[in-house]
Amino acid sequence: MRGGGEPGLSRNLQFLQRPSRVTALLGTDAVLECSASGYPTPNIQWRRAEEIIQSWNKKYSLLAGSNLIIRTVTDDDSGSYSCTASNKNQNITAQAELSVLGEETQVLSGLKLTVGTVLEQWAISKLCCAGSHIYQRGF
Repeated sequence: MRGGGEPGLSRNLQFLQRPSRVTALLGTDAVLECSASGYPTPNIQWRRAEEIIQSWNKKYSLLAGSNLIIRTVTDDDSGSYSCTASNKNQNITAQAELSVLGEETQVLSGLKLTVGTVLEQWAISKLCCAGSHIYQRGF
């Protein structure tokens, strides 16, 4: 190991989990993930555009102290978010982008998908074990 500092005295901040582009269906909850390590232990702060999110309520809450949950997303929730990890020595910031997929046909990566198709794929991938009724439809 290089460097002459005392181990544990101070450690540079680094992201363990960076937020990334998230696509959520209209009316569902979206989770933007962010976690960081370092010493002293960093605080995590989220911003929507340049505005700090600090009113934790039915709309926004934190999961595990660092992941941002946005409940019952609407078109208005789409856009840029940023996660800043900071301690007394430094701060680091990463960007996240939330896209909300509405009921209307959307163009996604050049493919037109209706919300029904997306919901069907979502049900198969996310709710495989919730009940056999999902599989009773013929494909």
